[in-house]
Formats: sequence, structure tokens, C-alpha cells
Amino acid sequence: MSVKCMGCGAIIQTASPNQKGYIDPKVLETKQEQFYCKRCFDLRHYNKNQKIKIKDQDYLDWMKEIQHHPGLIVWIADLLDLDGTIPSNLSNLFKKLPILMVINKIDLFPKTLLESKKTKSHQKIESSIRSYLKTKKIQVMDLLFMSGKSMDDIDFLLEKIKEYLDDYNHSDYKHWDYIYFVGMTNVGKSTILNQIIKKYTQEEDFITVSNTVNTTLDFIYIPWHDQFYFVDTPGLINPNSYLNYLDKKTLDKIIPKSYLRPKVYQLEPHQALFIQGFLQINFIEGEKSSFVTYCSNTLYIHRTKEENAHEFYQNHLDDILKYPTKQERAILGNRTLHQFSFSKEEKIDISIPGIGFISIYGSGTLQIYCFESIQITKRKAIF
Repeated sequence: MSVKCMGCGAIIQTASPNQKGYIDPKVLETKQEQFYCKRCFDLRHYNKNQKIKIKDQDYLDWMKEIQHHPGLIVWIADLLDLDGTIPSNLSNLFKKLPILMVINKIDLFPKTLLESKKTKSHQKIESSIRSYLKTKKIQVMDLLFMSGKSMDDIDFLLEKIKEYLDDYNHSDYKHWDYIYFVGMTNVGKSTILNQIIKKYTQEEDFITVSNTVNTTLDFIYIPWHDQFYFVDTPGLINPNSYLNYLDKKTLDKIIPKSYLRPKVYQLEPHQALFIQGFLQINFIEGEKSSFVTYCSNTLYIHRTKEENAHEFYQNHLDDILKYPTKQERAILGNRTLHQFSFSKEEKIDISIPGIGFISIYGSGTLQIYCFESIQITKRKAIF
């Protein structure tokens, strides 16, 4: 049986330093049963990332593996990035396997919104997300909100998983041995599993965690009390998300690490709003409206007159609006124009995959400039 890196799941090899799973042969001689590959070691100790590209065929093989050994799918999504982490074809990916939808990272948002299922605000958000899933024709067996940093939430998740397994053990799925943690890159799958491992073994940060894409490179099987396996799976890539194009140094700067402070802007027609260099909104017509930004506190947000917006962008690409960087912009391609209308009949969100979203209330028409590789969308407001 091939030896795997316990941090990323890659098969250990000593021949190719630039390929996944590499470890120096001399280092390998000193290791015992469990150890990390060189890439994981560098990520964990030096925050240094060696980019490894996963082939499309690998993803197809993993999906086949799940179908061959069916189990419960725990799909992890990011509350800050619903559109970037819940694909429209989700139900088709797993062909009749039940999906437990877990909305992670609620710790980034005001506690009054999500701290208790008894609050009206929590119920409203849950209803909004259920409606959101319905519009995408995604069927889930249940919907949970949690923070991967909260041990209480970890306990609740484990209780729910056990409850579902007990129910299904009396159905046609008597031989389930696997609980698959699946989702797009950077949603917190490995963080949640690390918390589960820590709870019962006191082992901290067992699985390698990073904000870069392709941190987990293969399935990592974690045996659980001789009952079943938790399985950490490689993060799926969203080609329309900023996360797929940004360097690790940029990701370290712009991915939220603490409680968000939403910023409220009252915009008049013919004003513009910049979210760093990632997005430019021109409010071309309408009446005074509210724009609330939900993104990392580190991102620079600037309001100016629409007539000055183009010149401002060109003059400050590499200083005030320095993200994305020049090298990242070259990969992202040209900026393209999108147009959206909105009215007081329904509060909307403009979703920016990999960055966050903007809630808008009022009426008017927007012109939005974003890079051609990124798919921004309008949706009914979640909050």
C-alpha cells in the first residue's frame, strides 16, 4: 500500500521535487509511520507554498471513488461567498447521495444575525438560503450554520452526523463507511476536520491548512472509533472565482481572518465605488441608495464621482488599488462591463466570488466593471 502524506493526502515519492508528495530520501529514512511531505512542511513552518496543479482527470476519479464507496456528503460552503462555493450542478455531482449543507464561517458576521436558531433574524437568513438553494434546484437533507473555530458547533455537527447515520442504517444504505467532507477550495473543510481530531486526540493541526488552492491533494481517511471514516477531500476549483487567480501573498492580505465590519455607503447617482482594484461600481441613474460592503476589513474601499472613476483607476492601479497585482491582472484578463438594475421592491446582493458581496437597497441602474475571468451575479439579499 502506498504511503501518503498525512497533511495533504499525496502519495509519498522521492524522485521529483516539483511534484506532489515529494520528500528527500535521506529525510524519509528517519521517519516513522506518519509524516508530512516537503510541501506541507514548508507551508506549515514557513508559510511557503509550492504550487501543485491538480488534473481534471483527478477530480473525475475522485467523484467515481465516492460513487463506488457511497456515503454521506457533508458539503461545506462559505457564508461570505455562497455563489463561489455552491455550484449550480451540486445535486448532479453525487447522484442521489444525501447532502448535508454546512454554511461555514458564521463567526465573521454579527452575532445578532446567527447566534441562535430562536431569533427571527437567524430564521430569516436560513429561509433566504433555503430559497437560494431552491432557485439553483439543489436538494439537501438539512442545512446547518457553523463556525469551524467553535467547538460547540463541532459538537452539534457530530451529533447531526450520528443522527443521520442512525436513520440511514435502517434504510437501503446499511454499509456506509464514509463521511465525505467536500467543497470548493478555502471553505474550511480541513479546519473543521482538524477540530474534530483535536477534540478526541488532542492532536492539533493534523491536516495541513492554507488559504491557497490545492492544499489537500488527495483523499485523507480518518478512522473514527472503528465505525466509519471521515474523508477530507481536495477542494474543487471555481474557475470564475478570484481565489483561483491570486498569489498566496495577496490571499494572505485579503482573506478575512477576523470579524467583519460591514461598511455602509449612501450613494447618489453619478457616483462610483471601488472595492480595491477588484470591482468598480458606477451608479449611473436612480435615487440615493444604500450600499453595504461585506468583505475583508483590509480591503480599501473608495467612493468618488463617476466622471473621475476611470482616471482614478488608471492612476492608482499599483498603489491605492494595488490588489490584484499587475501579474494577477495579466492572468485575470481584461475588465468587462456588466449592467444591473434594482428597485425598492427587493433588496439585492452583488456577489463577487472569492471576495464577498455588496448588499444594495434603493432603486436605479448600475454599471459594474470586473475582470472577464470572474462571474459576478445579482441575487436576492441574504441579510
